[in-house]
Amino acid sequence: MLHTQLKRTLVFFSLILGIFSITPAVATTEIKTIAITQIVGHPSLDKVRKGILDELAASGYQEGKSAHIIYENAQGSIVVATQIAQHFVAAHPDVIVAIATPSAQAAVNAAKKTNIPIVFATITDPIQAKLVTDLKHPGGNVTGTRNIPAFEKQLAQMKQLIPQIKTIGIVLNYGEANSVQMLQMVTEYATREHLNIKAVAAPSSAEVQTATQNLIPQVDAILLLQDNTVASALPALLKVTNKNKMPVFSIFIEAVKAGALAGVAYDEYAIGQQTGKIVIQILQGKKAGDIAVADPTHVETAINLNTAKQLQLNLTSEAQKQYNIVYPVK
Repeated sequence: MLHTQLKRTLVFFSLILGIFSITPAVATTEIKTIAITQIVGHPSLDKVRKGILDELAASGYQEGKSAHIIYENAQGSIVVATQIAQHFVAAHPDVIVAIATPSAQAAVNAAKKTNIPIVFATITDPIQAKLVTDLKHPGGNVTGTRNIPAFEKQLAQMKQLIPQIKTIGIVLNYGEANSVQMLQMVTEYATREHLNIKAVAAPSSAEVQTATQNLIPQVDAILLLQDNTVASALPALLKVTNKNKMPVFSIFIEAVKAGALAGVAYDEYAIGQQTGKIVIQILQGKKAGDIAVADPTHVETAINLNTAKQLQLNLTSEAQKQYNIVYPVK
């Protein structure tokens, strides 16, 4: 429960020259304060946030009505994510929602000595990320939603479209725990399918293009993980792969829309809606630790016909029917 003074104070943060500014405003006792922190802006994570906001709005939690929603983007910086988390905790909102692993880890660490509920969104392995110790019974003040890559289906898709594939390239930021976990997972699946994985590091978005260029001569196709650093530099990566006619697959559908060949993924918007439902339960009095971590349910498969044409892949009308999303949209 917020103190009276905090109930009357609505905190905004703007990242200008690294300085956070605080803007006060008067709120009624019925208004719930929801603080949302996101590690970086890119279409997949933005879809998660939109799903959260739409679900909240559907239950009446709208800005200026029964909720005050604070949103901050760390612009890919773990240092900034930590600062955002600390300022959010100081404001003591009714709930903090953290989108992606770095923001979730920062929020959980910052709120350790408080009773502020934390709801994480779209995390591959919350246990390995040390967010919770049990998925069914999280305990404490933390719960949220997972986003488990459908690697078995993804590799099957890659082998179907590129039958000669032997080595798969992956660009990732090893500083993102989520990405390291996904790399381990896909390597295990690839080994079963007698496929090799070649990974290269891109510690920052500025290094993604060069890393991709260096990787291309060594692989038959590139697979995009849900790596926030790489996703934020997607246009630069696709510029290099298109120039070299390198097939790109993705475990987030927005990359296929942007020009990757194909992908298999769970619907990020639906994950956002699941996250929103959890937030609503907490706002209505349920303890975060009593809510099980939710798994994704809606699988999407996508193909980009323009990219397929550039790669000289002939897909029959029958073959196209196996994809529930086809780009460009007619």
